[in-house]
Amino acid sequence: MENIAEVVETVAKRKITKPTFELDKSGPYVHVTYKPDYNSWIKLFLNDERVGVYEMVNGKISIQLPGVLPYEYRIRVEILKK
Repeated sequence: MENIAEVVETVAKRKITKPTFELDKSGPYVHVTYKPDYNSWIKLFLNDERVGVYEMVNGKISIQLPGVLPYEYRIRVEILKK
C-alpha cells in the first residue's frame, strides 16, 4: 500500500494545462491557445450553445464567430483528446 502523503504529493505536482482564449470584438474573433505541440480538435461554446468543432494546429487557432456577441456572453472551450 502506498503512503497517502506520497500520493497527494504526486497529484499536486501534476500540472493541468487549460486552454486560454482572447476575444477580439472587432471581428468578432476568438483566439484560442493550448499546448504548443497540440494538433487535434476543440469544441467552442458560446453561452452553452455549441458554435462548432475546429481543428487546432500547433496549439493555436483563430475563430470568427457567426455574428455579433450578445451583451452578456460566456465562452467555453473543450479540448478533444487525440
